Amino acid sequence: DRNPVNLATNFKQSLRDIQTLLNWFDRGGGRLLDPSWSPAKFGILGTSLGGILGSVAMSQEKRLSAGAFLLAGADPAQIIMQSHETRRIARTISITQEELSALLKDFNLHETVTRVGSQEIWNQRPVLLVQAIWDRVIPSQPRQKLRQAIGHARVVKIPAGHITAILHIFWIKGKVAKFFEETLQ
Repeated sequence: DRNPVNLATNFKQSLRDIQTLLNWFDRGGGRLLDPSWSPAKFGILGTSLGGILGSVAMSQEKRLSAGAFLLAGADPAQIIMQSHETRRIARTISITQEELSALLKDFNLHETVTRVGSQEIWNQRPVLLVQAIWDRVIPSQPRQKLRQAIGHARVVKIPAGHITAILHIFWIKGKVAKFFEETLQ
């Protein structure tokens, strides 16, 4: 959204949507889909913006036992201000990184982990990060901040950019599927 206030509202709504889904499963909603369905653990997968929000959701939601975050970063304000895709828009609407950081402070995973502590948030829950080496949409610093925020995460780097990562889709799908198969037993 080009309106930063709306953007923050959309981020908050996305987190509420994830919590609503988990609450629905807790109340037996999954058995409506398949009466024999009864997972012991839930994982979360997100790519790009979904990876940013998914990692924040997992940091807040202990019911998520594992997470895989592809092409993501930890500081949305910095991403918006520095990304090849969004920095011109940020300049056009004349917002500073400080103003944007204030609006998105609840979604800066790096700052949250620094303030609260890694063990308190993650409790060693398994996390897989897939990062593109030449990603210009998610700049290097926010990718590094995500790695720092989830210090125990398994990190896989692919020789691609944000968009060209699609060339690795079959390999990535296999890697993520194997990760969840191993961690959600």
